[in-house]
Amino acid sequence: MPANLPPDDFIQLPEKSGVYYFYNAMKTVIYVRKAVNIKKRVASHFTCNNISLQRQNFSREIDSISFQICATELMALVLECTEIKKLWPAYNRALKRFMPKYGLYQ
Repeated sequence: MPANLPPDDFIQLPEKSGVYYFYNAMKTVIYVRKAVNIKKRVASHFTCNNISLQRQNFSREIDSISFQICATELMALVLECTEIKKLWPAYNRALKRFMPKYGLYQ
């Protein structure tokens, strides 16, 4: 676990489908991602063997975690897409380019 991250932030994570948010010390969202199992996915960020400098900087910057539970994986995907476009997190690369690929028509 990152040194800055309070253990309670990880303990409170549900084992449900949804979207999780990583924040820096200034409470700015730095990463948004969807997951089928939020707790398992967040744990995988801190247990991998990837020790690249970019990964170390990312882990060092995480100060808190929040989440939004979604009823289905599809709802989590849509929420993730809209949140990345709205919040523009520093560590999310995908989905930042505007390419309309879907629409709702009546």
